Amino acid sequence: MKTKHLPVVFLAAMALATAGFAASPASLAPPAAGDLVPARLVSVANLPQLVEPSRDPVQFSWAIPADRAIATAPAPHTELSHGYTLRVTASELQHGLAIDTVAPGAVVRINPVRTAATDELVALDPSRLEIRRAGERPAAGAIQTLATAEQLARADIPFPEGSSAFRIDPSLGAGQFVLRAPDLSGTAPYVVAVVEPKSSVVLAVTAAVSTTQPGSPFQVDIRMADGTTKLDGTRATATLVAPDGQTRPVALKSTTRGIVATVSIDRADPAAQGMWELHVDATAPVGDLTARRDGKTAFALSLPTARFDGAAEVDASDTARQGLRIVLGVQAAVPGRYEARAVLYGTDEGGTLRPMAVGQSAAWLNPGDGTLELSFKPAIFTASSLHAPFEVRNLELMDQGRMGVLQRQARGLVLDERISPRKGESTIH
Repeated sequence: MKTKHLPVVFLAAMALATAGFAASPASLAPPAAGDLVPARLVSVANLPQLVEPSRDPVQFSWAIPADRAIATAPAPHTELSHGYTLRVTASELQHGLAIDTVAPGAVVRINPVRTAATDELVALDPSRLEIRRAGERPAAGAIQTLATAEQLARADIPFPEGSSAFRIDPSLGAGQFVLRAPDLSGTAPYVVAVVEPKSSVVLAVTAAVSTTQPGSPFQVDIRMADGTTKLDGTRATATLVAPDGQTRPVALKSTTRGIVATVSIDRADPAAQGMWELHVDATAPVGDLTARRDGKTAFALSLPTARFDGAAEVDASDTARQGLRIVLGVQAAVPGRYEARAVLYGTDEGGTLRPMAVGQSAAWLNPGDGTLELSFKPAIFTASSLHAPFEVRNLELMDQGRMGVLQRQARGLVLDERISPRKGESTIH
């Protein structure tokens, strides 16, 4: 990456303000696989702030234990599901709703859904429901009431209003059941949630990233398994849900490890920033039975309003008295309060790089070229047994007002091994 010198006016001001500031130009390390780096910036007129940030600049740094385990990137998160939900109408419940189970003792929760056309929610009393195995008559005692809507309403549990719950008698075994609510009619919506606590069949949904940006595709792995055994014959559908409620289907592809969804979000409008979800519905054969599961995973979409421009100025001429200063070039497309943070690593006696300190800096930047400075205090170096060479890792750039991660690099800056906390000379790559 070509080194870009910071503005002359800025460097002159720093020279006057801090005697002995012997800055040397440097370049950020090239991005590696798994790093988040904006391909282009978005400039949206009147892009709103999600929170109103301060405009006062701040800088912090503090030492951390050398044995602290620090992940170089957020680990992929897996959502596990042991059940599924069905959205139905009152009429469908009156005529009979098919419920698939693969283990005895499934738990069913039912709740009405409030809509613009629904003023009154009609809760269902489990004692007035019927359930039977497919092709058979209703069995006495098949429904074991767990909680009525009144009982759940009195409990300090965040169930939807009007919820009631029951368990299917475990003695009836597993298979397909038909649930009926004979007293219902009409088009009022209900949600029926089925959970199988005794089943080893699980749907796992894993997103490769926790944060994405417009035009940066990533994969979501979808896997149905019975214990540790992948279930062949799994079928699934997926729907992408935006923060503003817009939805669209996502194509799926079968692989040797399961099913994969490739997600790419091209929206860059203000309503697109925030948390997105991928909802998955899946079925798989388990012997002669059918397992049903649904699940979801969430990831943030950040609009790339700024990025590191690749240039830096470093002063490590006398870390014991002045500490270490790193001025990072930032290109901003929209005004906002931007934050840089990183972990400084030093070398132990065995030649291994270990965490040494954390540095954070935030300031209000207007559109154009600006800077953020990471400043590591002298006490960090004099109190540590770690020494040169140093590295800046886990380098991140954030938009504080819009709560978005804009850039993340596992390796940010490599400092020449001749920099020493106990000597007054240094050289920077």
